[in-house]
Amino acid sequence: MTYTMTRQTFILAISGGVDSVVLLHRLMANKPMKIYYIVAHFDHGIRSDSGADARFVEKLAATYELPFVVGKGD
Repeated sequence: MTYTMTRQTFILAISGGVDSVVLLHRLMANKPMKIYYIVAHFDHGIRSDSGADARFVEKLAATYELPFVVGKGD
């Protein structure tokens, strides 16, 4: 039996904290060719500097040439 892997896309929720950033780095270091990632971030707006986290994650996604999606809460 032969198995052909089709394209798979995963949405990665990246907060900008150490855990999620390391996760992204590790996933990109071992990324199979047929897996695609989208970096997602949600700015809850709880902290006054939460926008800086969103910008950091956006730059991180750009480093890996990954699509970036951000949402914002009230």
